[in-house]
Amino acid sequence: MNNPRFLRKLELVLVIVFLSGCSINPSTRQSAPAQASQPGESQPSAPGPFDNNGTGLPPSVPVLVSRTVKIPGGGGGTDVVFEAAYIQKIRIELTAPNATIQPYGSLEFPDGKSVYSPPLNTAVNGSNQAEIAINQNGQFTLTVFDGSNQGGTVSLTISVVP
Repeated sequence: MNNPRFLRKLELVLVIVFLSGCSINPSTRQSAPAQASQPGESQPSAPGPFDNNGTGLPPSVPVLVSRTVKIPGGGGGTDVVFEAAYIQKIRIELTAPNATIQPYGSLEFPDGKSVYSPPLNTAVNGSNQAEIAINQNGQFTLTVFDGSNQGGTVSLTISVVP
């Protein structure tokens, strides 16, 4: 059982299992009052076993973050904190229901360095995405902005690139 390949695979599995318990700490309060449904109105269904938390990604793709964030207008941003490991490459996907929103992000690494990912100049019709290699272990912060400065909701998915 001292096979280095086996131990490396085991290590990868343990890291992925550990990362599935990531924490998300938005920097802005985002509470919406619960709305009662009207008679005859359908209720949203819970994600199915093959839906990967509603992301549409296959279950084999580990999803680190899947949520909707509210970006304040006038140049504000919203922080999302998550854990990732050196051995990963991640995909950041931002999608707004309003095509005039230009979502982009700034990813801060555990050592304090930041990189725009995805950058503003790649936003098209309310969507933006990027893949980036993770060369550190620890807590990362993605700040999501709107280049149009109007603000609004943006769906965010951060997943491990297989």
